[in-house]
Amino acid sequence: MPMSLSGCNGPCSKNADLDDGYGVRLPILNTSGKELTFTVVTSGYSDTKLPTNSQGKTLGGNCYLYGGFSANTASNNYEADLGLIYQKLKDSTEIGWKPYFLFKKGSTELAYTYPDPNYSDVQGKNAYIPGDANGIGVEIYPNYNGLCQIRLRTEGKTMHTNQYGGSQQKWLVNIIQTKNAYVLSHISKYKLLVTSTVKSPYTENDISQTYCSGKFTKIAIGGSTPSFGSLETDYGYGTKNATNAYTLGVCKGK
Repeated sequence: MPMSLSGCNGPCSKNADLDDGYGVRLPILNTSGKELTFTVVTSGYSDTKLPTNSQGKTLGGNCYLYGGFSANTASNNYEADLGLIYQKLKDSTEIGWKPYFLFKKGSTELAYTYPDPNYSDVQGKNAYIPGDANGIGVEIYPNYNGLCQIRLRTEGKTMHTNQYGGSQQKWLVNIIQTKNAYVLSHISKYKLLVTSTVKSPYTENDISQTYCSGKFTKIAIGGSTPSFGSLETDYGYGTKNATNAYTLGVCKGK
């Protein structure tokens, strides 16, 4: 493990509980805009470790760097988690940061699609290079008749040429959006998170070691610099570097 992690002065603190794992949440207080944008420099290979137990066994979990929002109507609550996931490439031992899209109505995960084949090559056997900068856009995209689709736009240098592999690194834009449109009349909060989580049958108590981080800059809501709430940490840490820039990370077992 590296001697130190970016932005981490240790030991990591706990003042909140995050679902199914550990990390840090940065609340964004502005809710009037329809788009959250930021640039994030991802942690590199030596600074990213998927969750393992006390015997060093991997637990099938993942590391995430993402933004999102909560929205509600009179009858439904929606939650969006959109960003990057540290994951193996298809049919490969290589690992990198791939676009991550989760949009839920209540506890139900809603379907998504790649609307343009020209912007769909960061999946399968391709990913963004760990340690590089990636531009992220989380957009509530007006559709028609008061309905909206949720869109994730990512860009950065990839490990391969396209989703099928290839030896050439490329700068690629990738777009994912909800398959259907929804009524989103009120955004109650925006957020940024860095987390490491596991799924059943494991729990966060099984995690002995994990770490990852992101340097978030140019954080904006609707193109304007927002205000931020207090960091919520569960083996997480955060440092404010500028008016709209934070280093956020998770670290357990260092």
